[in-house]
Amino acid sequence: MFRKGYILVLTLALLVTVGAKKKDDSSEEELKDMVVVSMESIVSLNELVTELTSRLVKNTLAVEETLQKVEQLRTSLTEEITNLNNKINYLEEHLIIDLNE
Repeated sequence: MFRKGYILVLTLALLVTVGAKKKDDSSEEELKDMVVVSMESIVSLNELVTELTSRLVKNTLAVEETLQKVEQLRTSLTEEITNLNNKINYLEEHLIIDLNE
């Protein structure tokens, strides 16, 4: 099985090489230009992916930081509401007691 695949690959490579040699120089130059343009596109896309990944990481960190701040504010607000309720209850109890005395 491996030999058949190996022979097939070698045969295809030979056909491509023979076909390429039969073509004129302008076709070879066109192919070289296409390869260069493709490589430049790959480099450009790689840079874009790197930039987008960096932005995604920054945004993810910013969202995470914001969620932490929201949770801190929620906790703080809950504590403040509890304190205010305790003070209101205390005042109500003392005002009622003072009025009844």
